[in-house]
Amino acid sequence: MKSGFLNKLLLFTFLSLLLFALLAGIMFSYTSQNVFMSIKARDLIPRAVFISAIVSQYQRGEISALTLESILNSDMMLWDATVHIIVSDGMLIANTGGEAGAEALNLLVPYLPQVLSDSTGILVANSKELGIIVAAAVYGVDASVLGAVFLTKPLYEVKAALSGLNSALIVSLIGVFMVMLLPAYLGSRGITRPLLQMSLAAKAMAKGDFSIRANERRTDELGQLGNSLNELAEELSKTIGDLTLERNRLRNILDGLKEGVVAVDNAGAITHFNKAAENILAIPGESLLERLNELWPDTLQDAAMQKDGIAANSRVVAFGQEQLQITKTGILGREGEPAGAVATIRNITEEMRLEQTRRDYVANVSHELRTPTASIRSLAEALNDGLVKEEEDSQRYYGYILRESIRLSRLIDDLLELSRLQSGAVALKKYNVDLKPLLDGLAERFELAATESGLEFSYSPELSKLKAYTNKDRVEQILIILLDNAIKYAVDGGLVRLAAKDKPEGLMLSVCSTGEIQREHLPHLFERFYKADNAHAEQGIGLGLAIAKEIAALLGERIWAENCSGEACFRFMLKHYSYTVQNS
Repeated sequence: MKSGFLNKLLLFTFLSLLLFALLAGIMFSYTSQNVFMSIKARDLIPRAVFISAIVSQYQRGEISALTLESILNSDMMLWDATVHIIVSDGMLIANTGGEAGAEALNLLVPYLPQVLSDSTGILVANSKELGIIVAAAVYGVDASVLGAVFLTKPLYEVKAALSGLNSALIVSLIGVFMVMLLPAYLGSRGITRPLLQMSLAAKAMAKGDFSIRANERRTDELGQLGNSLNELAEELSKTIGDLTLERNRLRNILDGLKEGVVAVDNAGAITHFNKAAENILAIPGESLLERLNELWPDTLQDAAMQKDGIAANSRVVAFGQEQLQITKTGILGREGEPAGAVATIRNITEEMRLEQTRRDYVANVSHELRTPTASIRSLAEALNDGLVKEEEDSQRYYGYILRESIRLSRLIDDLLELSRLQSGAVALKKYNVDLKPLLDGLAERFELAATESGLEFSYSPELSKLKAYTNKDRVEQILIILLDNAIKYAVDGGLVRLAAKDKPEGLMLSVCSTGEIQREHLPHLFERFYKADNAHAEQGIGLGLAIAKEIAALLGERIWAENCSGEACFRFMLKHYSYTVQNS
């Protein structure tokens, strides 16, 4: 690569010189041949005229045949030329070439009309077979044309001269090449060296390295080119640095967005996208446009051609079990021409669920608050209006008001508790605790409640000491909620069971009751105000399990429900006793 251009330049120079020399040699050879033939022809014309005059004398009888033959055979006179005397009817009457000369008759006869018709009576021609042909007309006494004298001379002399000239030319060219070799090499090096430097600088720039510079010491055109290349490197380095900064900034911004972003140019080709778009649409970046078109045909193609650049509109579309909000916006170029479009994709499934939950929550709270307050109001109005005359009926009404007031107070307390838990205002302190005494106390307490409801109660801890790293009071609160819920929903005459089991991942506490949970209820059990329709008591408001879930989340634990061997089981896991934490 280092000497490639130099070699090519030298080769081009030598080939150019060689081609020029060959063309010059060919032209010189061709021209020399014509010149030599013209010279020979000019030498032969006087002799042809002389012989035609001699033949005219012979035709008039002024000289004898012997004299004519002597003149024709004179080597000095003819310069090795062959003489052919042809009469006007094409017959050969004299020939100095012997049999070969006689055979040349057929080649010379076609030229005879030209000689006879030419006013000068002179003809000069070249023949591949005969060489130089010079003809002169033979005139009679009355100036009539009797025939012609043809002199033919082979080209071996011309060829011999040209051969010697070509040999000398070749030797001269070789000498010129040898003499020009060193200057051509040095000149080529002087040209290629700065070009190589510029090539290295350009290749480095192509790879992103703008530190290499071309030689700036030359003052000629190559030096100016090197200076221009160096200035270009400086500008490109600054521009690419700025573009890299902007690209990284844009990439960080896009990757930091929760919303998916897909941008296209006015031809519909993707120019930018972020990870959020791939995650939301569950497809690689190169296929994002296809997925968008499936959800909303021509999502970006039509926006890319808008001349106002204003957001076209936004649409909520279904994507499997999720709801996506897609907004498309046109992008304008410097001159106000369409330059593409951008689409933002938001997964609003959770937002819509939370909004629906909020509406349901408000509706449920309103309903739960309205029911006891309406009862209290109606009972109080009856008492206040004197509609209850009997003391026994009055006491019964007062009992109703008390129960509804207690229910209302419990509802308000649960709502406040749930609000505090969800707001993050409650800080739970965790410590090492032996849960065995707690579980024993709860078992004794709820065994009596189960018996009163016509249920059996079972308590089966697998260990004598049940140690965990948790908050004792909050664990007790969860268990009370679960045990109370189990008694409400257990099958008549069924079993309520409290169990504790040590597992590798932690201490698992379980509250189970006879009777499985219907599958459609399982995903919703821990939602606020959700109540199954098979409860034994109607005083529940559906906040207990929601509170239990929030407490478990604050403890960093998982709580879940499942059906197991004809039982509905609620389980949650506690971390093992930590020996690195001191008991408080």
